[in-house]
Amino acid sequence: MTINERVKILRKELKLSQTEFAEKLSVSRDVINNIENNRAELKEHFIKFMCREFDVNENWLRTGEGEMFKIDRETEIAKLTKQLLKEEETSFKNRLVSVLANLKEQEWETLAKIAEKSAKK
Repeated sequence: MTINERVKILRKELKLSQTEFAEKLSVSRDVINNIENNRAELKEHFIKFMCREFDVNENWLRTGEGEMFKIDRETEIAKLTKQLLKEEETSFKNRLVSVLANLKEQEWETLAKIAEKSAKK
């Protein structure tokens, strides 16, 4: 499988049309169509931009090895933050994060004990 084919797989995984995908990358739909159909070579800067824009594992995009998306702590936190900003402040997730953000050290320790106890069950 080529990098061009993986771009198409990525776009479909993101549930974006060629036009939507192109808009997010500031290029025309024709550029994406040409990439996906192996009529255009992917430039280094475009590969890096695509990986940053969609949190794609660059190694996967280039070689097909590993997971499609980066799964690291920063990415998970960034996704949660993005999601929370889109939701109402009164949503359970937003309220929970607010409570957690305001815990004192002793309260974190208590919470850790509760979580460890629950994990053992």
